[in-house]
Parts: sequence; structure tokens; C-alpha cells
Amino acid sequence: QPIANESELIARCLLDKDPRAFSTLVQYYQEPVRQYCRRPLPLAQCTHKEIIIRQYNNLLGKHFPG
Repeated sequence: QPIANESELIARCLLDKDPRAFSTLVQYYQEPVRQYCRRPLPLAQCTHKEIIIRQYNNLLGKHFPG
């Protein structure tokens, strides 16, 4: 089921750098991201973490190539 306050959580990540808000978003999206990766578990975990970190950095305006 969707997060009721997803926009608020994103705003708290951006404006307040709130780690609890980010953690909530990660928990909500981690399984769909893993499913998307469809790799053997150790690689999926690594890819999953990379995607989460990239998204967090993108939220904060820290863009990296790749």
C-alpha cells in the first residue's frame, strides 16, 4: 500500500536532512527496487544500496555520473 505522506517525507529529506524520513522511504521502496534489479541476492543487495544512495544524493542535488 502507498505511503500516505510520501511528499512530506521527501520534503523532510530535502529541507531538514531528516534521516528517519529517508529511512522510511528506503524501507518502503527497498523490496520493489530489489525486485527490479532481479540479480543474485549479493549483487542485488549491492545494486539496491547503490540505487538508494544515488536517489538520496539526487534529492540533495549531488549528481554523479553513471
